[in-house]
Amino acid sequence: MIPGVEITSTKGHWNALGVKKWVDYRPNRKDGGLETEQGITNILKEANQSGALCSMNHPFLVPWQWQMEHTPLSVIDSIEIWNDPTFRANVQATEKALLFWSHIWNEGYTITGIGGSDSHLLPDDSYEQDGEPSLIGDPGTYVWAGCLSASVILENVKKGHVYVSRGPVIDFSAQVGETYYKIGEELTAAMDQNGNKAFCKITLQYDTEDMMVHWIEDGKKVHEERGLSSSYEVNWEDKSYHWLRIEIRSIDGNLLAFTNPVYYGRKEPAVQTWGELMQHSGGSDFED
Repeated sequence: MIPGVEITSTKGHWNALGVKKWVDYRPNRKDGGLETEQGITNILKEANQSGALCSMNHPFLVPWQWQMEHTPLSVIDSIEIWNDPTFRANVQATEKALLFWSHIWNEGYTITGIGGSDSHLLPDDSYEQDGEPSLIGDPGTYVWAGCLSASVILENVKKGHVYVSRGPVIDFSAQVGETYYKIGEELTAAMDQNGNKAFCKITLQYDTEDMMVHWIEDGKKVHEERGLSSSYEVNWEDKSYHWLRIEIRSIDGNLLAFTNPVYYGRKEPAVQTWGELMQHSGGSDFED
């Protein structure tokens, strides 16, 4: 069990995971608590400083989307990119979150993308008549960790050693020279010593080969292959900041899984808050 609390504001929801003491989010705080810009910022910082992982929930799912424009991106550890895929509105909300996540990474923030089933129903219930049931663990957030302790799991979520899936089991590696790296790792030092190239490979375990592997580099799809395996070589000889992640989709385009990026270099962000990045990235793309 991982201790946590969801802070449920009328202007957005977020989780404090790994908390060791109660987070005072009440609106009768002097700063307004969970219902004001300053209050939410203060609570995020307090939770962050106490060692908790701060994770923003379903940021584009109307009417529970994130509306706090002054939230510092520096205090967000992870973002729920993919919320319950059986809830109809989440199809569009997830695609918006994936797009905005690319802007986050392009800006230089290495914020982890996670998923959440957010199930509110009984196992046999569905949001749609004759639709898929809303089940705990759909999608699942899979974390590489040396042992099964709450602290180690959350530490590796912060490091981005995470993929999210509705079924496909992912084995990913980035080979630089003779060394192999996993999802979420920084490749800078190794690539500088080995010609700034990395050979990346993914193999999948799933009940069908009828799906597409999409390689996303710096926010753009650069390669795709059909089936249970795919490879792609990056060449970052310009020594600029770069990142690479993968999306697994059905033939008709439905999301099945995604990984967090591996990356090279660092970039100093030009924007500091959620609202600034929304404007910088073209906020109209994320509005209904």
